[in-house]
Amino acid sequence: MQTTTSNSAKAPKPIKTYLNGVMQSEERICEKHGKYMAHYFVHDGERKPASPCPQCEEEREQERQKLFAEECKAKEKNMALRRIENALGEIELPQRYRGRFFDSFKPYGDNIRANILQIARTYVEKYDTLSAKGIGIVFCGACGTGKTHLAAALLQELAQRGKVRGLYTTTRTMTDKFRGSWGQKEEGKTESEVLGAYQSVPLLVLDEVAHDGCTPMEKELVSKIIYARYDARLPTIFITNLPTEFLAAAIGTPELDRIKETCKFVNFKINSMRSNAVEF
Repeated sequence: MQTTTSNSAKAPKPIKTYLNGVMQSEERICEKHGKYMAHYFVHDGERKPASPCPQCEEEREQERQKLFAEECKAKEKNMALRRIENALGEIELPQRYRGRFFDSFKPYGDNIRANILQIARTYVEKYDTLSAKGIGIVFCGACGTGKTHLAAALLQELAQRGKVRGLYTTTRTMTDKFRGSWGQKEEGKTESEVLGAYQSVPLLVLDEVAHDGCTPMEKELVSKIIYARYDARLPTIFITNLPTEFLAAAIGTPELDRIKETCKFVNFKINSMRSNAVEF
């Protein structure tokens, strides 16, 4: 902001003397804020630039701080996005479900869907308390009802908040990886280490539990996972197409008993959201 020297101002007087120079002051006028007292330094007869309007300086500083805060916020957002991307790689979430958060799970006016969504949101909000007790969830329901979508949203919400490094897998994928570990001696790829990863990860999402065509090996591995995570008080999100009343026959009564003690059952009693509307 341009400033001028006041015509009515008296001759400047020294306010402080320095070696070979003197600090002086004079009244000036800021076009925006009016009169203010400017200070300048005279050294060996040479006058140095006078101090600017203090209110203008304060406004400029506030603007600088605002821009700095915006830059910091943008950097934090980018860091959060990088954390999510890193976490998504670690949790092995399928590409189809990456970027699906709670906001993309639409209730469409359905009270059951709205209630299911709220349960998932509450689990994330109370995760610290619930996970300390090993409390998880069982998503039960027919195909296409949004079970995996919601589990993926839950994992990503927790990853975004930096709460936990979770892991997503299906019973088929887990079994294939276990088979692939047979005879392996490389560190991190042995049978015990592969199985141990599923047993000890802080949060596990296990999809396709007791699916049609489930093999004896899958059933055995699921049993080992259930027992190990129950004993360690680690939370698990189970996803199954089977109704609750058929789970005991599919995975075993002792296994289901442990799940009932540590999980909230959420029944997706809704129609499939998938449709055959492909055109090209």
